[in-house]
Amino acid sequence: MFTTYRPHPVAEFSMRGISISPLAAAGDSWEAIHQRVAPGGGSPLHTLAADKLFVVLAGAPTLVIDGVEHVGHPGASATVTAGVPHRFENRSSLDAELLVVTSGGDHVDFLRGMAALGTDGAPTAEVLRAHAAAHHVELLV
Repeated sequence: MFTTYRPHPVAEFSMRGISISPLAAAGDSWEAIHQRVAPGGGSPLHTLAADKLFVVLAGAPTLVIDGVEHVGHPGASATVTAGVPHRFENRSSLDAELLVVTSGGDHVDFLRGMAALGTDGAPTAEVLRAHAAAHHVELLV
């Protein structure tokens, strides 16, 4: 059985050396985004209340899943189940590209909000944690 999907209504945005392009969503079931990660860009260690799939499209990003490092290559994929600590970063000198699919329909709103929090200067850790918690994300830094 196929689920009807729709293009995601949120335009591209950037944060922490990452250009994020929402691709599609199926209501509250799943979301897909394309991430272009500049050298040195990445995410902090965190957990989600959702499952996540990473597919490496280009480059060699490093995924750290539950404390284990995995260096990706085009075509490689990794899954992260809800509650498992993870992060990614681009340690190479070239951009990396990832397709990221998350269960649930809240991840794009979380990321967009995080990007907005950084537009007026560096937000406090308390503000970041409160925003994350509102979207079922725990920042572990």
